[in-house]
Amino acid sequence: MAYSKPNPIKQLQSQDQYRQDFEADLMEAGGETPLMKTKKTRATRRKDRVDRMTDSEKKNMKERVADGSNEFEGGSDVGNFLRRNSYNFRKNSTGQGSGGLTDYLKQAQAKQDQKDKEEEENYGGGNKGGSAGGSASGSSGSESTNTKSQPITAEDKGVK
Repeated sequence: MAYSKPNPIKQLQSQDQYRQDFEADLMEAGGETPLMKTKKTRATRRKDRVDRMTDSEKKNMKERVADGSNEFEGGSDVGNFLRRNSYNFRKNSTGQGSGGLTDYLKQAQAKQDQKDKEEEENYGGGNKGGSAGGSASGSSGSESTNTKSQPITAEDKGVK
């Protein structure tokens, strides 16, 4: 005779049915399931936390929640601390607050743009070196035409 495996789906159904029957019997007797006890104690703890909060803490939390924080009244101290930190990090890293990497990058980009603009405007202007006298033209060292400053025109800048 071959051994037949039990059907896992039917096992789960029978376990679920047994649990439902047990809970119904327990409720008739006036008892509570562990899940119901947990919900009741959790609600009690949340109420106690809300009662301990000062008015200014409640006001500040409401402002942060309105601005996008995940904190909630009655949340655990540790949970709300972590939610507040992630909110502060998001606020600072998106450039909404003061500081943060984005502000630094924006300032660095603005400085680089200004430097590039100045280099572009001054391109080709001023003395870059060249001959130190006028020896090729036969002058005796008096002022050379290369050292004189000439005005920059729109054509020199490349503007049409």
